[in-house]
Amino acid sequence: MSRAAIATAVALAALAALVAWSFSVGRFPVAAGDVASALWAAFTGGESGLAKNVEAVILQVRAPRVLAALAVGAALAAAGAAYQNLFKNPLVSPDILGVSAGCALGAGLAILFSLPVIAIQG
Repeated sequence: MSRAAIATAVALAALAALVAWSFSVGRFPVAAGDVASALWAAFTGGESGLAKNVEAVILQVRAPRVLAALAVGAALAAAGAAYQNLFKNPLVSPDILGVSAGCALGAGLAILFSLPVIAIQG
């Protein structure tokens, strides 16, 4: 097994462990077994046997946040890989194409015109 395959396997295992951990921690602590029961019941369409508030915390609060974090992380990784491939430079920065300046301009205009948060986020 090559070093790249081992590194990929370790990174995927760490990602899976952190995703599982992120369902358990928070203001309302939930046991790992309860998380597994709620997720299994959601995937299979069965009953989890948990209290409705515990199931709601897992499925309606934490699951969307975890999935959003995974999606944003994947998008940032893809954008970084695209930058690196575009410029053939592994140390490329978003400043090269003016992305940081564009973000600063948008934030400055939003502050100047006192736009609400929903207008800024789309």
